[in-house]
Amino acid sequence: MTDAAGKTAKNDYKFNVLDILLILSLVLQDVGTWEILPLNAFQIIVLIMGLFEMIFLLRKRPKLIVPYRIMMVLSYVGVVTFINYFDFESVKSYGYICIELMVLALYYFYEKNVTKILFIIYLVAAILAFYGMLQELGYILKMPALYAPSYYGFHRFYETEIGGGLIAIYSLYAEPAHLASIFCAALFIGTYKDPVTGDSFSFIKPVITLLVLVASILTGSATVYIGLAITITIIILLADLGIKKKIIVFSAVAIAVLTVFALNRELYESILISRILGLINEFYIVGNMTTFAICSNIRVAIAKMKDGFYFGTGLDSNRLYYYDYVDRLYGNPGVYCNADDAAGLFTRIFSEFGIVGLVLTVGYLCKRLIYSIRRKETRTVITLSVFFIQALRDGSYANILVVLLVLFIMYPRNVNWKRDDQSEST
Repeated sequence: MTDAAGKTAKNDYKFNVLDILLILSLVLQDVGTWEILPLNAFQIIVLIMGLFEMIFLLRKRPKLIVPYRIMMVLSYVGVVTFINYFDFESVKSYGYICIELMVLALYYFYEKNVTKILFIIYLVAAILAFYGMLQELGYILKMPALYAPSYYGFHRFYETEIGGGLIAIYSLYAEPAHLASIFCAALFIGTYKDPVTGDSFSFIKPVITLLVLVASILTGSATVYIGLAITITIIILLADLGIKKKIIVFSAVAIAVLTVFALNRELYESILISRILGLINEFYIVGNMTTFAICSNIRVAIAKMKDGFYFGTGLDSNRLYYYDYVDRLYGNPGVYCNADDAAGLFTRIFSEFGIVGLVLTVGYLCKRLIYSIRRKETRTVITLSVFFIQALRDGSYANILVVLLVLFIMYPRNVNWKRDDQSEST
């Protein structure tokens, strides 16, 4: 049973095979192929999820739920892709994304207790935060086997010091910035209070929420810090506090942040000077690599629009055009960054689906935001915030959390979803 806040009996959080596979796909999101697998590990897990779903549909024979909105989006993506230049990788990417969207959509629709998905996100963030803290401890104790996941062939890892004898936490992801959305989502979930009853989710543990917050700070990532700023701001705005108390809390948080930057100059220069201000100062030059990745991909997207690609060049096409455009824009520097994912979801949509695709995407998200604010749907406001945080620096369409967020946004009423035998086209 589920109350208004999503508070659920413990036995309703019992994991089935699909839940376990979803957890594994989120944890192993960035591990790649280990150089032995035909696909990325998380992609194989999603395909296995699809196999189990087929068995479920054939055995239980529930009334089929058809995600028409998802199918319309995929059809549009396919048309734009196949009327432009594409290669085999583009076809493979389109095919996999179609499969992943349908697999996760069916998982989402047929899950009786959708609040359990929030529990899974919270649990995965806890796992990543716990290993991240072990990384920090391993670095302090000079134990590479503990702090370097690449020691076991997971992915690249760089010992990036953030001051005070500490390193940036990667956890099991490819870079600290990729932790932004999962950590911020967990902080939203961990601090959520039902607007009516004031109850929180029954699975929340304050010590876990605090662990995720500390791990977020230790990433040393500008993306994570921007995400934290957005998260804390929205949490305070949604809190049941008077205006005066909210101002006091805002002031206290601002003073704490300024104090940290004042005490740790390395962090201040890395985040504010090199990254954030670098986006303005280095827009037309090859400077900081993170800044260059963002700026070069934005410039490529703008240049493509000027060349008449108003509808873009199709799925997975940024990598096909990026190198030539960078050579043209920067004078053949031989420096290239994030050609595959355009260093951000909005930038990638702009590049691959043009100004038309970007306007449609942003317009739809703004419409959902305005509607949610008017209807006081705080969960949808939170979901949109996490989506924006995710889109800041990770441009992967196949990211598991991105797909879940898209489903939450497009089908918000599916939280506390109906029973399996109550189907509808949606």
